[in-house]
Amino acid sequence: MLWLLLNRLRLGELLGTTVQLAVVVAVAAGCDAYRDDSGLIAAIAMGVAVASLPSFELPARKPFFDALVSLIVGVLFISISASVTPASLRHVVLPSLGLAAVLVVAVRPLVAWLSTLRT
Repeated sequence: MLWLLLNRLRLGELLGTTVQLAVVVAVAAGCDAYRDDSGLIAAIAMGVAVASLPSFELPARKPFFDALVSLIVGVLFISISASVTPASLRHVVLPSLGLAAVLVVAVRPLVAWLSTLRT
């Protein structure tokens, strides 16, 4: 399936890298759901099988790391936001609303006025 997606469809470097990462994670998760601790072995076997195909060209490494960094940063922010409870936000609601009001009422017109002076 990965060979078909990457070789036949001629996906670009960034999209191909994202598809590659998604398929590996899906295979590892599916194998772990079917049998415990088999996802890592399945991902390694898939990597060896794909790398040994003679007509398969792997995309450049830079888009892979860009996609991986984007994924890790997204997971980091989701995990941080999942740990926030409504009770922990009660003491910061009013100061946050006040700051937003100051930014909208005072700072935004000032920035707009300064940008008209530059042009």
